[in-house]
Amino acid sequence: MAIVKKIKLPDGNTHTVGTYEELIDWGPNDTYQQGNVSPIGMSLSDEHSANRLAFLNPLAVMHEYSSDGGTTWIVDTNMTDSQKIALCTSGASVPIGRPVGTNIDATTNSVSRITLTCQDGTNNYLYTNPKKMLIKVNVAIALELIIETRTGTNYLNNGAWSRYGGENKTYTISGWPGWNDIPLILGTLGGGTTQTSNNWQLRLTIRVTAIHPNYPKIYHLNSLRIYGANAWQVNNNYALTGHIYSFDLYQNVTFPSKVTATEFSGTSTRAKQDESGNNIKATYASSLTIDNDGAFTLKNKNDGTLSSGTIPVPKKTICPIYTVENYASSTATCNYTYTELKNAYDNGYNINPLLKVNVTDTIYSGSCVIEYSNNSFIITIFSIIYGDNDNTEMIVEYDILHMNSTIAFSRHRRDSVQKLLSTTTETTSSGYTHSSGWGMYNTTSAISTTTYPTIKKYGNVVMLSGVFSNNSQIAAGTNPVIGTIASAYRPSTPFRIVIHGSGQSIAIAKFETNGTITIERYGTTASTTAIPAIAWIPIQATWII
Repeated sequence: MAIVKKIKLPDGNTHTVGTYEELIDWGPNDTYQQGNVSPIGMSLSDEHSANRLAFLNPLAVMHEYSSDGGTTWIVDTNMTDSQKIALCTSGASVPIGRPVGTNIDATTNSVSRITLTCQDGTNNYLYTNPKKMLIKVNVAIALELIIETRTGTNYLNNGAWSRYGGENKTYTISGWPGWNDIPLILGTLGGGTTQTSNNWQLRLTIRVTAIHPNYPKIYHLNSLRIYGANAWQVNNNYALTGHIYSFDLYQNVTFPSKVTATEFSGTSTRAKQDESGNNIKATYASSLTIDNDGAFTLKNKNDGTLSSGTIPVPKKTICPIYTVENYASSTATCNYTYTELKNAYDNGYNINPLLKVNVTDTIYSGSCVIEYSNNSFIITIFSIIYGDNDNTEMIVEYDILHMNSTIAFSRHRRDSVQKLLSTTTETTSSGYTHSSGWGMYNTTSAISTTTYPTIKKYGNVVMLSGVFSNNSQIAAGTNPVIGTIASAYRPSTPFRIVIHGSGQSIAIAKFETNGTITIERYGTTASTTAIPAIAWIPIQATWII
């Protein structure tokens, strides 16, 4: 039987209505809510029927429990962030009067408190004006619920709580499991840091008042929901609109996290990008393999078809390198077109630099190498120039996007190649100068100042060999300079080597970048000694210039 009551509507008439839905009718056109939303209006609107607690920041949620009727309270550190979010969004199991994760029978002294701190003086986790609260429990007997609020001022000063509904108001809740519908009408819950008159906190105290003798004695709080007319501050789309996704005016839909489905259907049945934003068609559709000769195989992952071919591998020409001593600067322009360069590159042959390279000197002979890198053709021209007998390398880069312009380039001597391949042997004073009193070992009683060590240069590598000697004795501890190497053969960095002396003597030969050779620490393994006259001092050393 329906419960009925008499109400007076704005038309002035008194009507008898019941709780049956068919007795609810649309109001007259002059009945409306100004600055507010009616219960039916909230139920019809996605936005207004959204659970404002959904995915609430777990920092705003605290569970405390007491096993002595509320005399002593312990913060539940067992309750994880995920369980706090689940309590406000989907569902969790929070035992009454016990920490999460335990299965201890409840008693009439078992009490739990859930505190929602929507503003903590720094962070605004939620700001709404509640109209309805739903609370789900799993119990074999009814529980007692007390609802309290605390303003920002009292929160900051650790002040008193206000009991919702009156000083002694309690609610009886039950369910096995089941929901309870609580009219929670608050002007504010949360707000800005300066809105200290707002309710910043909501606290729910759930107490076990009796134990059912015939059913399990482990009682749980499962879920909380709060519905507010406004969502001034929420941290997710679900709490704002009632659905997890967002969309734009063109019906493009965005989900905040991963989407899992057993099947997708419609005109677009495949995803276009992976989770990193890579285009799947470009990244995953095909596989490409290439061997060292340029042969490739392309496999299409959509249909498995294979394509094959050969990528042109550019070939290089080795040109002769000439030994030169002089070089002069000049400039040149290369007038090859993009098509000519491309054809030469694709076919792997060399172009003749005499045809379309103009330089200030006349090119006697030469060859050219074409390479391709970073969207540019690189042309290297090796040539011999009349007038200075110069071995020249000329380089120009042609940018594919700017092939209409002629690009000037400078020629320069290819020193590194020239030094590596040229060979010189020197046995005269042009390669080495003796210091006074020093020369080459001749006999046991004389030295030669007109003969010299052999110096050979292989590119930028120099080898010196010879047996040196002195006219007269040199005192112990003296470090004599025995001679100087010509500038063309001097080492690029100083170095020392260990050498032999007369008899069982040893010493150190020090080579400097200025060409000097110095004898150091002449003597035995025990001490330094004088260098005897007509000493026998063989030296063989190799270095890089």
